[in-house]
Amino acid sequence: MNSDRYSSARSQGQTTGKIESPSLAMAYVFWQDWENLYKPEDGYVQGTVFKQLNKPFTGRRWGK
Repeated sequence: MNSDRYSSARSQGQTTGKIESPSLAMAYVFWQDWENLYKPEDGYVQGTVFKQLNKPFTGRRWGK
């Protein structure tokens, strides 16, 4: 765990604040039901097999 490495370094007098291998982000991904799917070859082209996740990039802000 990163906080353990930081605590260990701090207790040894190292106060640089650098963490050996920090976590950059955490994601929460909703569970997807295996229904309403693209065929595998279509899902490959779309970037997802789940039709409800297919959100094409339009280059505009949401709602405009």
